[in-house]
Amino acid sequence: MENSMSIQAQFDLTFAEQLKANIAVTRNFIPTLIWLSLFPLCGLALSITALLLHTSITIIEGVLITLCFGFMPFMFLVNTYKAYKTQLKSGPHLYKFDSSGLQVSDRTSELKQSWKAINRVNVQSGLLLLYFTKRFAHCVPIRAFISPEQAEAIMQLASSGGVPRVGT
Repeated sequence: MENSMSIQAQFDLTFAEQLKANIAVTRNFIPTLIWLSLFPLCGLALSITALLLHTSITIIEGVLITLCFGFMPFMFLVNTYKAYKTQLKSGPHLYKFDSSGLQVSDRTSELKQSWKAINRVNVQSGLLLLYFTKRFAHCVPIRAFISPEQAEAIMQLASSGGVPRVGT
C-alpha cells in the first residue's frame, strides 16, 4: 500500500445514522447496557409483583409499568436527537484519512489523530466506526465515500498504522 494514499469523506449524519451510531457504540459497553436496562427491569418486577398480589393490574400500576418500560427508550431518542442537532450546527464534517491517521474538520473545529490514538475500527450498520475510547467513536457513513471499498482501504490504513483491533 502506498504511503501517499489519502481518502476523504464529507457528510452530515442523518438522524437514522446518528441513532444507528449511538446503538452500535452503546451495545458494546456493558455498564451502559446495565444502566439502560434498569428501568425496564423495575417495570418487569412491578408487573410480576402486581400480578402475584392480585389478579389484575390497577390503573396506577399500569401507568407506572408503562413509564418504566418507556422511559429509557424515550431518553435514548431524546439524547440522540440532541446529538444530531448539535452535529448539524457545526457540519458538514470533512474526514481525511491517510497513513498518519485521520483529520476531522468542520465549521468550528479541527482535530488530528494518529492511528495510535484509535483503539478499534470496524464497519457496522452502514457506518465506519473509529473508536478512540470504549464509549466514543468517530462515525462515518459508508455512503459518504466514493465507493464502499474505501472503508476497507481505511481499515487497511488503520491496521498498518498500528490500530490493535481492526474489523472486529
